[in-house]
Amino acid sequence: MASFSKKFLENLIIHLPILGVKSNEVVGTEESTTVDAPLILDGYNIIMPPASLTQDGYLTSADYTRFDARSRAIRTWQYQDFVGPITGPLTLSAFDNGTLPFDSSLIIDGTATIVLESDNEKPPTTTLSIPGRWLSSNRVSVSSHVSTSITLNQDPAASLTCRVYYIINHPASQALADDYLEAPKFIREQRIQFLDDAFVNQEGDETISGIKTFSGTIISDGYFQHTEGATDGYVFTSDPTGVASWQPALGGVDNLTGPVSTTDNAITRWDGISGTVVQNSGNTIDDNNNTNFIADVQVDGYFNGSRVYFASATDPVSPLPIDGDSYYNTVLGMDMKYDGGRAKWLSVESMTFQVGRNNNTPSGGFYRGINGLVLSGTSGYPALFAGTIIGLGYTRTDSDAATFEVTSSGATIASVVSTTTIGIDNTLDGDFAGVTALAVRNAAGGNTTSGVTAWVRIKWRA
Repeated sequence: MASFSKKFLENLIIHLPILGVKSNEVVGTEESTTVDAPLILDGYNIIMPPASLTQDGYLTSADYTRFDARSRAIRTWQYQDFVGPITGPLTLSAFDNGTLPFDSSLIIDGTATIVLESDNEKPPTTTLSIPGRWLSSNRVSVSSHVSTSITLNQDPAASLTCRVYYIINHPASQALADDYLEAPKFIREQRIQFLDDAFVNQEGDETISGIKTFSGTIISDGYFQHTEGATDGYVFTSDPTGVASWQPALGGVDNLTGPVSTTDNAITRWDGISGTVVQNSGNTIDDNNNTNFIADVQVDGYFNGSRVYFASATDPVSPLPIDGDSYYNTVLGMDMKYDGGRAKWLSVESMTFQVGRNNNTPSGGFYRGINGLVLSGTSGYPALFAGTIIGLGYTRTDSDAATFEVTSSGATIASVVSTTTIGIDNTLDGDFAGVTALAVRNAAGGNTTSGVTAWVRIKWRA
């Protein structure tokens, strides 16, 4: 409602044709001019401002553009089904939600979501694969979505039909279908509402029936409970086929018996072969792991990193010995140790014999033994047992090329080449039998040696 003064009307009548108003339609009074909102009187001007949040007004061109755009396009869900097996990227090619013709330009990037079943009212009913929301170890999700190209983080199970949901800018010219699905349940809801015997609920308790096969490791931070066949004292054990069940403990249930009293720290021993009776022993292990045996100890196992075999008249061969293993030889009366470098058992103890000559020893000549005794192929140091030459050391007053040969009854079993006035070789490996004469000579074909003193070291063999 508006009222105008006479002066205002006189001024207004001049402009009525411009405003499209007849002069006889304007009335007023002499006193004043008023207008109702949203009109504003500014002198002789009537103004209507643009509409705002707190007042009415006229519609601007910017508002019109915004309202027009809203009326012409909305965002709607679309989906497309893909039949397994699915490998590699997916390509969108259909609007299956409604009757809108496919138009890739309408697709909004980054809006795609995949579910592993076409039925959007419940989870998949297959045990082969479970959507990531239900089982974290099997997350099939969209890694990238650009236009029609969909990249997944992993391939779904081969037997599953998958549905990809995505959002488009729906044109205003195309009406929504009567059966259009506005918000798919798999995307809208953030918790499990549907369970059957094919699913493991990570949050709640449930009963699962049927056979479930797990190809990986099962880790539990709780306890395991298998009630079928459970009896107090039984143990859960497996048969050769991998089927586990509750079975009586070895020797029966609660029937392990022993003496009325025992020695503190005593080592328990089986009494008989029933597997149910134990007895006391005089051997002890105290709280500091000190072991005390009141009788002889026979060892057939490892001690300080090396195997110790039972005492024997012959060299042990099983288990296969390695360097440092040992045993006691009852024939030689000696401790024996396995020499891995020479691949044979040798006595721990060793002995040496000495040869030499103050004057010259010609090529092919034998050196002399104790008291200047001239050695030969039949005269030498008698071997007490079978053994092995393991070393030779010498000094001489000349350095012409020559070779020291250790002989067993005249046959060469070890040799050391000499071109210096002193030399040692502890790598020799010359076997000899028992009851033989051991000697050393200057090998034939070499030079004469002078002023020789030499030691030969041997170990015994069984």
